[in-house]
Amino acid sequence: MVLHCVKEFDKDIYVKKLSIKSDKNGYRLVIVIDVPFGTQLTGTIHKMQEYIIDNIERFTGILIEDIHIIIDKITRKEES
Repeated sequence: MVLHCVKEFDKDIYVKKLSIKSDKNGYRLVIVIDVPFGTQLTGTIHKMQEYIIDNIERFTGILIEDIHIIIDKITRKEES
């Protein structure tokens, strides 16, 4: 579901690693991503974080405690 949400939010963001840990109040997620050069990081990453939390909680009923998004690499945009 997390991979689907990231791809739905922005098809150019690549998820390298996803770590999920359960806690007494919900789940903690750590997502390691590559983003293309030119992506506005602060607004985009924050909106993606909210999008993932909203969709997982709405469609699955699973409570998300927090999501940490780590940017591993900034890549070149693919020319089409």
